[in-house]
Amino acid sequence: MSLIDLEFEDECCRRCSHCYRARDMMKLGEKGHTLRFRDDTKEWVHDFIIAKCFSHFFCKANQLRKDRNG
Repeated sequence: MSLIDLEFEDECCRRCSHCYRARDMMKLGEKGHTLRFRDDTKEWVHDFIIAKCFSHFFCKANQLRKDRNG
């Protein structure tokens, strides 16, 4: 990941608590998060699976991610 990628992810974490949570999970080596783009709704979403509990959240940095990825 380049420095620019890290700066981008930092900005996403400032805008979205779910991005922040996902980054914390990654730092701790925890599994259970997926960030994905939904083609049907044209939005970025977070999926969290912890034990048998599934959570689905709209990414609050959605527009920032869409602007960067086209």
